[in-house]
Amino acid sequence: MVIDPEETKKSLFGGLKSATPKAEKSTTPEVAKSRTSTVPKWRTLEKVTVLLTNQQRDAVEDLARTIMRFRSKTELKGENSERITANTVVRALIDNLVETAPSLTMQEIRNEDDLKSWLRQLFSSGVKSS
Repeated sequence: MVIDPEETKKSLFGGLKSATPKAEKSTTPEVAKSRTSTVPKWRTLEKVTVLLTNQQRDAVEDLARTIMRFRSKTELKGENSERITANTVVRALIDNLVETAPSLTMQEIRNEDDLKSWLRQLFSSGVKSS
């Protein structure tokens, strides 16, 4: 009996999808835009692990729940409406910090406590509570 290596490969791995993405064909900007608008936002994001204390995790989740609770029912079903989660809160904080960073006055930050203190000063000078 002769075993054909190609036939064996096809029968064993024929139903599996490749782990490497295939290159997309070049398209016009309009077609590309319409494709990206149908892709859920979460599929465009990269999964990252962040180590948090239980209190930090709970606080971010509570903030997200509070934001969602204060939205009107019509806002929840609107076209541009998104569910706000703990991940959304963290991404928004990071985006705002990164956008602000070039204009910040830097100081020596040696550890997490120094960083917290510096950020507290940053937020206390720019964030107004209602």
